[in-house]
Amino acid sequence: MAWPVLFVMSVPTAVPPAAPRNPRAIPGSFLVDLTPGADAGPLRELLRTQGGRVHHAYSLIPSRYNVRGLPAGSEVALSRLPGVLRVRPDLEVRAILIDSVPLIGALFDDDSNPETPTGLISAWKDYMFDYDLLKSTVAADFDAAASCLETNDSRDTQALERKSPAMGTAFFYLVRARNDCPGGDGGIGFTASGVARNGRTCP
Repeated sequence: MAWPVLFVMSVPTAVPPAAPRNPRAIPGSFLVDLTPGADAGPLRELLRTQGGRVHHAYSLIPSRYNVRGLPAGSEVALSRLPGVLRVRPDLEVRAILIDSVPLIGALFDDDSNPETPTGLISAWKDYMFDYDLLKSTVAADFDAAASCLETNDSRDTQALERKSPAMGTAFFYLVRARNDCPGGDGGIGFTASGVARNGRTCP
């Protein structure tokens, strides 16, 4: 008999930022210059490969953004300036801000109306949406006695247990958060004497 195993982890809710008066590239972020008529596919691909997702969007007065140091109308592409792409997504948004990605050394200015951005999308990488689900036959051992029921699971926050424990025994489960940062696997706590507990490594 299959037993569903559900788990819930709280993730901080991001508050949509106010529209900036003059958006610029900042550490940990970059802006994407967008041009009308271009295919939205490259933007979606950029978000997908960066692990990002749209959080909030503004659609304001139309104008155009240029990269400082490049001639007006220049085609800015990933090969010219890493992390910058000129495409047009849906909803007529002309600028995009993606957090938690490497900084590029360029400032973006609205050359037609510096007080009014055309639009801004704030997005971030899903650092805390991957989980391991460890299963053990021993309550105090999620290392040698454990197996990985789920590995790098993301948005469904559920797993399916296809086995039943033998009479008089039990299965024990532990959810471990993972992210893309170096050493980003979460710990699983400490013993009463303060020694860190080990958790089985999942692929």
